[in-house]
Amino acid sequence: MILWDGVVCGVFTGSERKNFIGNPLLRQIVDDVHAHTIIDGMDQAGLIEGCGEPFATALNKAGVTTGFKP
Repeated sequence: MILWDGVVCGVFTGSERKNFIGNPLLRQIVDDVHAHTIIDGMDQAGLIEGCGEPFATALNKAGVTTGFKP
Protein backbone atom coordinates (compact mmCIF):
# COMPACT_ATOMS: atom_id res chain seq x y z
CA MET A 1 0.00 0.00 0.00
CA ILE A 2 2.76 2.44 0.89
CA LEU A 3 4.65 1.83 -2.34
CA TRP A 4 1.46 2.10 -4.42
CA ASP A 5 0.32 5.32 -2.76
CA GLY A 6 3.79 6.86 -2.89
CA VAL A 7 4.80 5.92 -6.43
CA VAL A 8 1.57 5.57 -8.37
CA CYS A 9 -0.50 8.20 -6.57
CA GLY A 10 2.34 10.62 -5.82
CA VAL A 11 1.84 10.78 -2.06
CA PHE A 12 5.59 11.01 -1.26
CA THR A 13 6.53 14.11 -3.24
CA GLY A 14 3.56 15.02 -5.45
CA SER A 15 5.24 13.41 -8.48
CA GLU A 16 3.43 10.43 -9.97
CA ARG A 17 4.80 7.50 -11.94
CA LYS A 18 2.64 8.31 -14.97
CA ASN A 19 4.49 11.62 -15.39
CA PHE A 20 7.79 9.83 -16.04
CA ILE A 21 7.21 6.19 -16.93
CA GLY A 22 4.59 5.49 -19.56
CA ASN A 23 4.02 2.44 -21.68
CA PRO A 24 6.91 2.14 -24.17
CA LEU A 25 4.78 -0.10 -26.40
CA LEU A 26 2.48 2.89 -26.91
CA ARG A 27 5.50 5.17 -27.48
CA GLN A 28 4.83 6.94 -24.20
CA ILE A 29 7.62 8.70 -22.32
CA VAL A 30 10.10 6.67 -20.28
CA ASP A 31 12.26 9.06 -18.23
CA ASP A 32 14.10 6.97 -15.66
CA VAL A 33 16.33 9.85 -14.56
CA HIS A 34 13.59 12.30 -13.61
CA ALA A 35 11.38 9.48 -12.30
CA HIS A 36 13.57 9.58 -9.21
CA THR A 37 11.65 12.70 -8.13
CA ILE A 38 8.77 10.35 -7.27
CA ILE A 39 10.74 9.15 -4.25
CA ASP A 40 12.95 12.00 -3.05
CA GLY A 41 13.97 14.52 -5.66
CA MET A 42 17.00 14.75 -7.93
CA ASP A 43 19.75 14.36 -5.33
CA GLN A 44 21.22 11.20 -6.95
CA ALA A 45 19.96 11.65 -10.52
CA GLY A 46 23.41 11.34 -12.12
CA LEU A 47 24.15 8.12 -10.28
CA ILE A 48 20.78 6.68 -11.22
CA GLU A 49 21.23 7.66 -14.85
CA GLY A 50 24.64 5.97 -14.83
CA CYS A 51 23.04 2.74 -13.60
CA GLY A 52 19.82 2.97 -15.60
CA GLU A 53 21.26 3.34 -19.10
CA PRO A 54 23.40 0.15 -19.06
CA PHE A 55 20.51 -1.76 -17.49
CA ALA A 56 18.05 -0.57 -20.16
CA THR A 57 20.58 -1.35 -22.90
CA ALA A 58 20.96 -4.90 -21.56
CA LEU A 59 17.18 -5.32 -21.48
CA ASN A 60 16.92 -4.03 -25.06
CA LYS A 61 19.57 -6.52 -26.18
CA ALA A 62 17.60 -9.28 -24.47
CA GLY A 63 14.54 -8.33 -26.50
CA VAL A 64 12.66 -6.45 -23.78
CA THR A 65 11.09 -3.18 -24.93
CA THR A 66 12.11 -0.42 -22.52
CA GLY A 67 11.58 2.74 -24.54
CA PHE A 68 15.23 3.66 -23.98
CA LYS A 69 17.19 4.60 -27.08
CA PRO A 70 20.98 4.27 -26.58
